[in-house]
Amino acid sequence: MIFSEGRELTDKADYLYFDKADETSAFSVYQQAAQQGSNSAMASLAKMWAMGRSTGVGKNMQKAHYWRDKAFISINQLATNGHAFSQYQLGTLYNTVDKNELFAVEWYRKAADQGNAYAQSNLAYMIMHGKGIRQSDREAERWYRKAAEQGVARAQFNLGYIYVSVDSSHLDKLRHLL
Repeated sequence: MIFSEGRELTDKADYLYFDKADETSAFSVYQQAAQQGSNSAMASLAKMWAMGRSTGVGKNMQKAHYWRDKAFISINQLATNGHAFSQYQLGTLYNTVDKNELFAVEWYRKAADQGNAYAQSNLAYMIMHGKGIRQSDREAERWYRKAAEQGVARAQFNLGYIYVSVDSSHLDKLRHLL
């Protein structure tokens, strides 16, 4: 089983982070899962330390690199073998810890093409803002829509913003997401 050690805790932390938007509790549970050897939790901790949100102690790149280095070999191997969530995580590590937008876009796209909703939302953001890829409102809208249809709240918000700010005739498109 992929990421078997600490999997239950990692699943709980993912639920807190992605579904409940409770980053403080998720951070604590990711720490427990990482202690049990979960590479997925290690990658999530690296991202959270690099972003400096919700950790209660702020941004710490030394700790971000520590957790990135512990997780990288396993995450990279799984991502290279086509594991979509690992591709998303690798894109996130490149984006938040390594600040390499080109590699982030490459891995987000691989995961997005496989239907990973969070990668779709992150790819849309990168495209919308021209980070590591040519800026395109139309392409960003397409990826935000895919993620929004899978229930990613941030993608739903950003898609709504695109529709309202570009052309109010798109409001009918929003109604089916509510």
